[in-house]
Amino acid sequence: MRILIVRHAETIENTFRICQGQMDGQLSEKGHWEAEQVALRLKDIDISVCYTSDLKRASDTCARIAVMNPHLSSVRPDVRLRERFFGSMQGKVFPPDYDETHYPPETEPVTDMAQRLRDLLNDLIDLYAGTDKTILLVSHGFTIRVLVAILRGFALEKVWTVPEILNTSVTVFDHTLDKGWIERLFNDASHTTV
Repeated sequence: MRILIVRHAETIENTFRICQGQMDGQLSEKGHWEAEQVALRLKDIDISVCYTSDLKRASDTCARIAVMNPHLSSVRPDVRLRERFFGSMQGKVFPPDYDETHYPPETEPVTDMAQRLRDLLNDLIDLYAGTDKTILLVSHGFTIRVLVAILRGFALEKVWTVPEILNTSVTVFDHTLDKGWIERLFNDASHTTV
């Protein structure tokens, strides 16, 4: 099994440095272009199914990919791929001296995020382990950082060492029954540098 992990395209809120968390956002003009570029990049890959965050910025990015990929016939919204809930920070502009390790107390704990993502990965293993299926996951920046930390076998305290995820970047992990998760590509957005 192979998983392709894609971050949603740029939103209007991203351009203003607004913390979106679990709020819906609208793709910017550049974001629509980025979604088109990642869709072109993935159009010839035999993707069996896409699991996408149900938040609009991710589902809009996924929809563009699905329209251009003739192999992809199943799109499944999954709340486990949502961005972290950032509490009272949501909808506010990140301050210039913002420290991403300190959030309001009502922010979703990283341990809770990790559990929902582990549950998703376990479901994928149950369904697709030992197959040659390619699964697309469309999600969000911090969620992908936590997911990558899990796939790399990092302790959750090391999630902060995973670099920021670029809009529409592609990350690839293969899963084999004997070796587990193997990283093939990380945070590649070369399709947006044309």
